[in-house]
Amino acid sequence: MRLASKFLTALEGNFDSSQVEKAFFETNQLFLSQSDVSDEDISDLLDVCKEFFPLPYLTEDKQYEQLWARLEPAYYRHIKEWEQFTQAIARCRKKRKLKRLCIASLVSILFIITFVLLIVHRPVSKSECWICSGKLQSYISYESAFGVINLNSRSVSTIPKGSWEGDHSVTITSSENGTMIITSPITSESFRADIYMQADSQPDESLISKYLCTDCVKICSENKYDVLLMDASGTPFPISDSMELALPPYTVTASSKSTEGIRITFEKTK
Repeated sequence: MRLASKFLTALEGNFDSSQVEKAFFETNQLFLSQSDVSDEDISDLLDVCKEFFPLPYLTEDKQYEQLWARLEPAYYRHIKEWEQFTQAIARCRKKRKLKRLCIASLVSILFIITFVLLIVHRPVSKSECWICSGKLQSYISYESAFGVINLNSRSVSTIPKGSWEGDHSVTITSSENGTMIITSPITSESFRADIYMQADSQPDESLISKYLCTDCVKICSENKYDVLLMDASGTPFPISDSMELALPPYTVTASSKSTEGIRITFEKTK
């Protein structure tokens, strides 16, 4: 530590180039006066002054020739080790940068997917809602008393108003999800709608969100089946296995025909 201590002492806390050169000069004088300078002493000197090596005068000035001869191997070994260290850091930084880029890309992809899903599944406004705006009502209010609506396909099967005497019509409405609605008169005072559904026929929120508002989506999503009853005033009624509604001048009842079907009966009240 003798050479290292001498260098630090000679610096006097001043890192000006002239002071550094003076410190090297005094350290060199001590080196020349010593005959037993060890490799450890040289290594210590390198450790404390490697940031200050003024190579031009160390390598060119003859007075430093002996000191440089001892320092040079350790100095360049240090440079080589430092280059290897900086390369390792660069590789590590590159890996970290690549990892950050991958994470950022993944987050961006997830954000885009979430954003697209929100757009796709986002319910419409109340002014665009087919129930709130009366659009569904318009399909049934002119010549019909009721409508049986397939929520997932938006198809409407209507129950005509007026006298059913002599009416022998049969209407069949089917949808891609397998739901079939068959309407036909029973008597002059009664009409029926037979609904056949798949076991898993339930409202699909991703489909009904395309034409219903948030409130209507919430209400319809809670329905057991993907069919809805609506009267001429536009009031919706969920359809269940057993249902009885008094909607003058009609009484509406529903019963389960089988594991796959429901019959809704419309009767004129006397």
